[in-house]
Amino acid sequence: MFGSLIHRSLTQLSKKHGPVMLLQLSSIPVLVVSSVEVAREVLKTHDHVFCNRPVLEGFRKHLYNFKNVALSPYGEYWRQMRKI
Repeated sequence: MFGSLIHRSLTQLSKKHGPVMLLQLSSIPVLVVSSVEVAREVLKTHDHVFCNRPVLEGFRKHLYNFKNVALSPYGEYWRQMRKI
């Protein structure tokens, strides 16, 4: 669908569908924002909604039950580990 130049494909899609698109990539929903104004609103006003990565259960064992600070979900544990 996208080819090797994904940014160009997404630009063409945004011209057709607008600056905000929700794409389903396999089982993961991906929000694509192609407008500076909308990106600013998403990242500043709605940051709490988008601050986590998807939980991939296959990695739980390798990431010590997600205790790796780089990949742990946002929350109290993450905030405490960032202070260290």
